[in-house]
Amino acid sequence: MIGKKIRLNRLFDKSSKKIVIVPMDHGAYMGPINGIENIEQTIIAAHEGGADAILINPGIMRFIPTNLLGELSIILRITNTNVKSEIFPYEPVISSVSNVIKLGIDAIAFTVNIGGLYDLEGISEFGKVNEECQEYGIPLLGEFLPAGAKMVDPYSSENVKFVARIASELGADLIKTNYTGSPETFREVTSTALVPVVIAGGETMGTDKDVMLTIEGAMKGGGAGICIGRNLWQRKNPRKMIEAACKIVHEGASVNEIIDKL
Repeated sequence: MIGKKIRLNRLFDKSSKKIVIVPMDHGAYMGPINGIENIEQTIIAAHEGGADAILINPGIMRFIPTNLLGELSIILRITNTNVKSEIFPYEPVISSVSNVIKLGIDAIAFTVNIGGLYDLEGISEFGKVNEECQEYGIPLLGEFLPAGAKMVDPYSSENVKFVARIASELGADLIKTNYTGSPETFREVTSTALVPVVIAGGETMGTDKDVMLTIEGAMKGGGAGICIGRNLWQRKNPRKMIEAACKIVHEGASVNEIIDKL
């Protein structure tokens, strides 16, 4: 377990004990969307903006600028689907922990959409990957999201705290899930999840201020940080957006204090 503790300590900011993750794994399931056409530029913006970690797919390891190797923590996704798949949003495993740890990564990311037709397959695979992570001392980020016919509202506190608790019970060291819309309802999630929770960004929000208010609300609700991609790097100035997000997460800055700098 000492290896896992060391890696978790590297992931989180030493002072705030929080984390800003910038995911840029979207290309494998959405194609070359705006903001990640040139993945090296996106990685550079994340670093210059002060992000603690990036979340990427295995093939993107080749495109991390040499001078940034070791400067950003790397969370590697080992599940995948795409928006044109007939069984979307089920995400099967695409690699093994024993293989990807050779790349020098700091954590594994695994997505399970709860409430869909294939969620039990995802849960079964998650359990096997968790065993590998325990063996090799690798932290496991569980991206557990409400989805499917039985999850009509994927942002309700009832559904989000339901999937978050499942993630922790199955062994996730860190949970990525939806924000519930207010600090009060999100605290229902963080207070029962058992392990740190970061919010997903999801679909593009209306304004920069909307993004920052969401981040502020999540932190007030007991969040451990953020894992937001499109709502940062699809904006006019990704670096400044990431900088602003870091100030809210790590320094407790208010939206009013940072909004004029965007």
